[in-house]
Amino acid sequence: RLGDWIEDALLGSKFLLPTLRMLRERTSETVTLTIAADLQMRCLHALIGTHPIALQIEEGTMLPIFGSAIGTA
Repeated sequence: RLGDWIEDALLGSKFLLPTLRMLRERTSETVTLTIAADLQMRCLHALIGTHPIALQIEEGTMLPIFGSAIGTA
């Protein structure tokens, strides 16, 4: 229980991860939580979609803001 605060500190509200899971369940698509880091986006959390062809992204991956769907969003 000592580290219970870490998830909230890194990922925000305790409702955030269940919301991401719900989005993946409803869409079957990959759902990510990303933040801006200078001119890039860093993936903090990724739930991989269930389709045979789904975006495969690892947590910690850096993506460009310009020219990527995540950066555009």
